[in-house]
Amino acid sequence: MNPHLDTPYVYLEMLPDGILLARYKPGIYIDLPAAKEIVASRLAFTEGNTVPVLLYIDGVATIDRKVRNYISSPEGVKALSAAAIIKDSPFAAMVANLFVSLNNPLKMPVRIFTKEGKAILWLRTFLPKDKQSPLSTTQPVTPFPSPFPGEQHQRTPGDTK
Repeated sequence: MNPHLDTPYVYLEMLPDGILLARYKPGIYIDLPAAKEIVASRLAFTEGNTVPVLLYIDGVATIDRKVRNYISSPEGVKALSAAAIIKDSPFAAMVANLFVSLNNPLKMPVRIFTKEGKAILWLRTFLPKDKQSPLSTTQPVTPFPSPFPGEQHQRTPGDTK
C-alpha cells in the first residue's frame, strides 16, 4: 500500500502504527457526490481494512445535511473503528460537535481534540491488540509532510498543537 494519497478533497496518509490521517483541503465544498468519492477513495486506500481515523476538517468550507447524514451512515463509516476530530477552527468545532451530537446514529466512537498527541493515544485503543503500544515520551519528534505548500508539521507525544 502507498503510504499516502492526495485526492481533490482530502490528503490521506497511513501512519506507521495503522492510524489513518485525513486532512481536508482548504476551502472545499463537499456535496453528496464528493462525499461518496471521498469514502470510496478512503476504502480503496485502506484496502477495505478497518482503521481508526484522525480527521483535520478545518479546510471544509461547507457541508450540507445530506452529506452529514451520508457520512454518518453505515456506508459513510464503513471500515472505520473510531474517529478523532482535531478542531483547529471555530467551523471545525461546530461541524465536529454537530456530527457527534446529532449525526452519530451508529454510535461509532467519535471524540473531539485540540491536541494531536492526545487524539493519537486515544485512537491507538481502537487498533488491533498486537498494534497497541503507547508512545514513549522519549521518542524524537517525527516530521511529516503537509499536503499544503509551505507548511511543515511535527508530531510528538503530548503534541501541543
